[in-house]
Amino acid sequence: MMIDEVDARIIQEMKLNPHVKLSEIGEKLYYDRTTISNHVKKLKEKGVVIRHGTRTNSSWEIVDS
Repeated sequence: MMIDEVDARIIQEMKLNPHVKLSEIGEKLYYDRTTISNHVKKLKEKGVVIRHGTRTNSSWEIVDS
């Protein structure tokens, strides 16, 4: 499974704070929310990350990195 540098940095942010929002990740990594969202969508499709909870109260689980 191919994980690029941006994916790895997103995963790291999710590990540091499982409740982090995509917009917060974007701010820290200097990417816009859409770019982060596209990367997270790919990670979810690959089964690397899972989002638990509701829209307002959720957390990220890292399955495989």
